[in-house]
Amino acid sequence: MHDKKSIGLALSGGGVRAAAFHLGVLEKLFELGMLDRIDVISTVSGGSIVGAFFCSHRENFQKFKDLMIANLQKSIELRVILNPKICFAFVNPYYSRSDITADVYDKLYFSGRKLADVPSTPKLIINATNLATGKNWKFSQEYMGDWKIGYGGNPKNFALSRAVAASTAVPGLLHPIRVRVKDHFDNPGFPIKRIGLCDGGLYDNQGIHALTSNYDRNELCEYIICSDASFPFEDTPHKISLRLFNVLRRQNDIMMARIKNLQFQDLIYGKLRGVVTSAFFSINWSIDNLLKSFVAQEELSRSLDIWAYISTFKGRDYRGITDQEFSVAKDKIQSALNYPEFRRYLGEEDVGTISKIGTRLFSLSKEQIDLLSLHGATLCGFQVRTHFKELLSSIKIPS
Repeated sequence: MHDKKSIGLALSGGGVRAAAFHLGVLEKLFELGMLDRIDVISTVSGGSIVGAFFCSHRENFQKFKDLMIANLQKSIELRVILNPKICFAFVNPYYSRSDITADVYDKLYFSGRKLADVPSTPKLIINATNLATGKNWKFSQEYMGDWKIGYGGNPKNFALSRAVAASTAVPGLLHPIRVRVKDHFDNPGFPIKRIGLCDGGLYDNQGIHALTSNYDRNELCEYIICSDASFPFEDTPHKISLRLFNVLRRQNDIMMARIKNLQFQDLIYGKLRGVVTSAFFSINWSIDNLLKSFVAQEELSRSLDIWAYISTFKGRDYRGITDQEFSVAKDKIQSALNYPEFRRYLGEEDVGTISKIGTRLFSLSKEQIDLLSLHGATLCGFQVRTHFKELLSSIKIPS
């Protein structure tokens, strides 16, 4: 911990879209001198790919970034489909596409590393979901398990690639990663021989849960940066099919959106307000969305000494102000903040395009990676500068 102020970073799920977005977040934190101050990184699904790769290659950020960009241009899905073992996976109940996916991860990212091989700082928590207990399963450098099974799992002989494969095993697309309990636990607290681990997003797709309490091997952090690159919930009922499969998928989307909203409300308005200082941002947010938060929140607008203007239309919901009013407010806010992120950022159309890149493990183009990374860096920089002023003032930004 640093100055008794613990800092947590949550990297959400979202396939390779999330991995590229989070890459920009990590780069911005490196630029701000905050990356070495992170105490805990909690990752889910696509966030686990980039988070685990960073933690195992953190000695040289530029090398990590270059390798990450190169690997994001390689299709994991295609490498799984074309793997000679794919036929074996269809007939052997103890070997699946997820096992092949773990092999691909190992070749591209992890080179045989075990969980215990990852440097102890920052603490890495890779989140999966235990289908047997219904609990949040955590992989870390010193333990693995959940509160029902126990945390006596030995990370010394569990491959980092398999932990990431479990975190990314989306039900219906990839089979759960099987773990034989007796191979990793001496005294499990739950009578079961084999468990199935799947996508951590089933339990918590943002990775916030592991950072907001001090029980169940979680880490209560006083500062939390949540980078949310999950697929945006689309409020378009006229496009919703009532066929069974689409209804089931929509049902899942609604439940995941509700969990995300509850977590956001807890951080900003609920039980964690005053306990945790948070910088939360989602991939479908634009700079205009963030600037409007200064219009909507009196505390923020007063901090910039622009309340006299903002209060002239404060009686209305901020979404109801005219374009002309917002244009003037936007200029005033940008001038007052003077953030470097205002020099180059994505417009509404580009934000809409990249936020809807599929939640898959296919390859991304260099252009897509650049846009996703730029957007992640922009939102992270804006929110961290806005909400972590006191913390940033104590950090020497690298030249």
